[in-house]
Amino acid sequence: MTPNLRKTIDELVRLDRQRRAGGANSQQIPTILAGPDAVETLLATLSAEDFIYVKALMHYGRGDDFGHDAPFSKYLEWTTTNLNDGSVAYLAGKNLSEELPAGLKKLGL
Repeated sequence: MTPNLRKTIDELVRLDRQRRAGGANSQQIPTILAGPDAVETLLATLSAEDFIYVKALMHYGRGDDFGHDAPFSKYLEWTTTNLNDGSVAYLAGKNLSEELPAGLKKLGL
């Protein structure tokens, strides 16, 4: 993981916490009035490689699909082959403020 990607992950966590706490772009305000979701906007700016890493990290943090003992490389491989046009919106809707830090912790980062 590059230092820039780590900063982006930290920013995604911060924005998701803010959103879940009722900050800017809260789900309490209709999207049409609040403007674009900051988490989704940031995710959409990532390179394909960085997006794959973030999505794999989210799944790894939750222990999805492969169990808690599966290596991170398995999640990267699976994510690489399971991207689609809805991946940004899908990931933006997840609890990134919990799942990304959990993934980082499992990686010892």
